[in-house]
Amino acid sequence: MSELRIINNLEIIEEIDNVALNGKLKCNCGCNEFYIYHTGKQTKGILSSNIVKHKKQVVINAQCVNCKEIIKIFDSTIDGIEPINTKKYEFKKLVLKKDIDTFKIIMMYNYYKEDYKTNKFVKCFIEVENKKFKKSRRIFE
Repeated sequence: MSELRIINNLEIIEEIDNVALNGKLKCNCGCNEFYIYHTGKQTKGILSSNIVKHKKQVVINAQCVNCKEIIKIFDSTIDGIEPINTKKYEFKKLVLKKDIDTFKIIMMYNYYKEDYKTNKFVKCFIEVENKKFKKSRRIFE
């Protein structure tokens, strides 16, 4: 069984009974601040996540602020229990409020025990932090 694609870029915060995993995203250069690019639709995030799937498909990339390395943190065509094969769409930069566009990223995964730490997760939640936020904000689930 293959392991989670981005496991080497996660600083694991918490593991729960081999079914849940929380981790902070960290670049290979050691930086933990990123720009986020996505192929979904960005909403206000009041009633739902800030990034929603566009025609059942979304790809989310994190780009390191320091070295510019790109880490694909979610791709609905290859990640999760039910991959969806559709064409890719144009990437857009995530901006929250008017001037917030760099983030610390928290990844959260829920698994069945037999799929723990693999790309076959049941749910993936992505939250972002920024020094201007009082708490983290969920952008995808």
